[in-house]
Formats: sequence, structure tokens, C-alpha cells
Amino acid sequence: MQEMSLDKISDHLLYQFKSESELVKLISEISTNFTKDREKISKYIGEEKYVSAYTMFYLSTNLKKLEATLKKLDLDHHLLREMEVIDIGSGPGTFTLSFLKLNPNSKISILEKSNLMIKQGKKLVDGFFPNADVSYYSELEKIPKKNKKRFGLFGHSANEMDEEFIFKIVNKLELDFILFIEPGTKEFFSKARSLRTSLLHRYDIKYPCPSQKDCPMSDDDWCHQYLTIKQEKDVERLCQLVKKDRRNLPITIHFYELKNSKLLENASKVIRKYDMTKFSLEWQVCELKEGQNKLINLQVLKKTIPKDKLKRVDMIEAGDNIEYTLEKSFDDKIRGKLNDT
Repeated sequence: MQEMSLDKISDHLLYQFKSESELVKLISEISTNFTKDREKISKYIGEEKYVSAYTMFYLSTNLKKLEATLKKLDLDHHLLREMEVIDIGSGPGTFTLSFLKLNPNSKISILEKSNLMIKQGKKLVDGFFPNADVSYYSELEKIPKKNKKRFGLFGHSANEMDEEFIFKIVNKLELDFILFIEPGTKEFFSKARSLRTSLLHRYDIKYPCPSQKDCPMSDDDWCHQYLTIKQEKDVERLCQLVKKDRRNLPITIHFYELKNSKLLENASKVIRKYDMTKFSLEWQVCELKEGQNKLINLQVLKKTIPKDKLKRVDMIEAGDNIEYTLEKSFDDKIRGKLNDT
């Protein structure tokens, strides 16, 4: 496999940029469309220069995003090796390339309606992984019947689909596992919670929820996670040029497995991290309590944490597990002692 630096990625793009400033301008335009002018999103899939700019930026950053997500899920790469991975709404295959980087022997099927995106994806795979087992489909109905367990990935694609179509995909493909890696926004969380309610009839949610009980979040709030990623120097420089932080990523990660799997319940999942005080570290956590998922404000006094472990504890972010022993309850929070310190 070739090193997947920006220069090497550029060698396998459909369009060669005339200058770095042209690339930066196109990435900035695409980013603006994603956040402010969403009715213009379709523009970037219709021209080679936009597809290439999208690929250049998001492939280089998604490589680390998938790896960090799988680590947060504590997902065994050997498990993935035994399944067919289906990259749903793959775009130019940024997550497909990420899977192949982690395991070049993965069997992957790409589902993408844009022929131009598929063309770009093929060029990338052929360039970096010429012997990879990758199939391409522009229509759901053309994907063959399953002959092994299937791991379905929605990588920033479910936010562009209606729920009915998402369920059509899940049912048609007979997915055994479903992973959503989506924007960490209030808007997507509303959809994610609705999807969760319906999916729980057939699936168990393995992450991020502490149990299969109803979500306790209020309608004006949302649950999301954070990934802290160290990008390569060339990627970090590009991020600075386009003024996009790709080191601290708010993200919505939901992971499902067909029912009858072994469940981990009673774990406390961090929902948000509060600013450190002079005396304590504090988080909002979601946990199974009295038969329901409940939100609790947890306070841990600094004096109960060994000094050599304080920095590591302060790195606990939204989406991480936290284990503690209850010490005291107040009206609006509880105080606990972390179990692994």
C-alpha cells in the first residue's frame, strides 16, 4: 500500500488542481454548502473538481476518524474481517479507504447513487489497494443476497436520507451490525433518536447508550460524542488553510447489533464534559437507574485522584465510559470516586 499522504491522494484524483489556493477555495465552498446553503450540496457531486476537492479534504481526515471511532467502540478488527462491510452512501469512498487501510483484506460493497463519486472511488481503490475485494453499486436492488454477516456503515450519509429509506436499506441488506458516524448536531440527534426507537424492535444498541431503555434527553437538548484526533502535518496545514478544526470533532456515533447478543448494561456513558473547577472534575452521564436511562451530573473531587492520573482523567470526553462508586447525593448532582484510580 502506498503512503496515503495528501500528495499521494492527489495522484489518484479525477481533477488536478492548478494551485493550492484553488483547492482551498473549493473546499471552503463545499464546507459552506454543508453548513449554510444545503440546497447547493448536490453541486459538489456533479463536477470532477468538486468531487476531487471533497475527496482531498475528507479522505485525509476520515482516515483517522474511522480508526478513532472503532477504538471508542472497542471493536475487534478481526470481527470486521469476517464480514462484508457495506459503505452506504459512500461518496468517493473515504470510509472504504479507511477500512482498507486498517485491513486491506476487507470485503467491501459500496452503495452510491452518483456515478462520478463511484468513478472517483474506483480510482482511489485501484491506486492504493489494487488487489482489494471491493464491489460498486449505484442501486440498492442490485446488491446480491448476503452470504456472510453484514456490517453496514452510514458515514455522514444518514443525515442526507429520510428515515423510510434508511429502514429500506437496513431491511433489504439484512444488516447484522449498523454503525452510524454522523454530524454531532442537534438536528441529526433528533433523527438518531427516532431511528433508535424503531431499530430497537430488531436490534440492540451497543453504543453509546447504557441500556435499551428510552432515551432520557429532552427535546431541546442532544447527545453527541467527541473524537480527539492528531492529524498528519500536511493534513493539519490544509485544515488551517480552510479554517476547519479536524482535531476535536463533535460527532454522533450509534452502533447496533441484531438482538440476542450479549449486552453490556449499567455502564455510565459521558454525555458532556463540564469545565474543571478548582476542586473537582464534573461530567453529565447517562446511566441505567431504577429501570430507566437517566441523566446525572457527576462530581469527582480532585483530591480523590492521584496526581499522576489527573491529566488522563481530564481527557475523558463525551462518549466515553466512566465507572465510579457513589459517595454522596445532592439535589442536583452526585459525588463519586472513580473506580480505576
